Amino acid sequence: HEKPVPLLTVLAIIGTPLVLILAATFSSIALDPSTLRSVIEFFGNPFVALTIALFLAYYLLGIRRGWSRKSLESVSTSSLKPVGNILLVVGAGGIFGAVLKGSGIADALADTFNDVGLPVILLAWLISVVLRVAQGSATVAIVTTAGIVVPLVEGQDLSQAHLALIIMAISAGSIFASHVNDGGFWMVSKYFGISERDTLKSWTVLETVLSVAGFVVAALLSLVI
Repeated sequence: HEKPVPLLTVLAIIGTPLVLILAATFSSIALDPSTLRSVIEFFGNPFVALTIALFLAYYLLGIRRGWSRKSLESVSTSSLKPVGNILLVVGAGGIFGAVLKGSGIADALADTFNDVGLPVILLAWLISVVLRVAQGSATVAIVTTAGIVVPLVEGQDLSQAHLALIIMAISAGSIFASHVNDGGFWMVSKYFGISERDTLKSWTVLETVLSVAGFVVAALLSLVI
């Protein structure tokens, strides 16, 4: 049996991309354009940072512990199956989001909801919830909802705090009822080895509670700010 991986090794692998990405973010704010800033931003690019973390994991968890090339290939290959399923689901959600934006639904919904009379923060949450449940991707739900809500808030004199609360409501709606068309749902199911039914009972319920709670907090704050 192999010895357990030291905690510091695991933290180093997890922390490396985080440190690189944060360094790139801060360098874009604190440093003037220069070669040093370009280098930091290159290594802080999420794709580059995660690739570095991947090779670091290969070395620290595999090569340094005596793993053969065949063992590394086997582990890498077995990890592609769940990741591939997730990528397909997320990709399908992205395509659906592109169709929604390209069809002009943003302007149509904005005109419709303008006459409803509901608070913008409630409409933002509801639209985000509908898009989230329909296509699964939280990112697509946020981006599409933002495009729909912009025409609704442009004509109103809203403070920065209220705009932030609307964004909070959109974000809360984007995690509502994570189910089978959400990549995160399958990530939880596959990596924790639980059935789809149990994932619906646990993960889906948790995400729904968080979504409703987030909206309630945003709505209450909008009444007093």
